[in-house]
Amino acid sequence: MADYMQVERIEVGGVGFENLPVAFADAAPFRRFGLNDKPALLLGMDAMKLFRRVEIDFANREVRFSRPLAEDRRALAKDRNGRSLS
Repeated sequence: MADYMQVERIEVGGVGFENLPVAFADAAPFRRFGLNDKPALLLGMDAMKLFRRVEIDFANREVRFSRPLAEDRRALAKDRNGRSLS
């Protein structure tokens, strides 16, 4: 089971999310990658869609997020659920 809450504000890669729903759990992927005792976050598609580009580099074990352009940020200021991107 997971604990669930709305996080008032969180910033990832220079992009701020407001009122983001977050579930806190001791999840198997965190244990598998040795992250059970470290801060770790799985972003869902609802959060990732707010970035202009999400790039996964498996060879280098990196994920790169491209920030939205200014006009994209304005267009995405409020999504269907009322969450805002700032």
